[in-house]
Amino acid sequence: MNKGWLQIALGVLTATGGFVDVGAISTAGAAGSTFGFGLVWAMLLGTLAIMLLVEMSGRLAAVSGKPTPMASVSGSASSSTSSRSSASWSPTA
Repeated sequence: MNKGWLQIALGVLTATGGFVDVGAISTAGAAGSTFGFGLVWAMLLGTLAIMLLVEMSGRLAAVSGKPTPMASVSGSASSSTSSRSSASWSPTA
């Protein structure tokens, strides 16, 4: 197996692993048995919306040169609530 495909497969597995639990499987099973394929459009629409959100977040992080949580923090904040520079910002602060 090609190493690139293995990395992609592990990435997809890791990304979806947090959302696949007993509650999600039973809820999806109940909805599937009730509505059949009538809700596939909602799943496709939600998937496209998540893809768009991830794409925009990646572009914001790439343009700002910062990790995504820090990408929207301005370096020269002039408001009274945020007087520290973005270099000293941390998620735990």
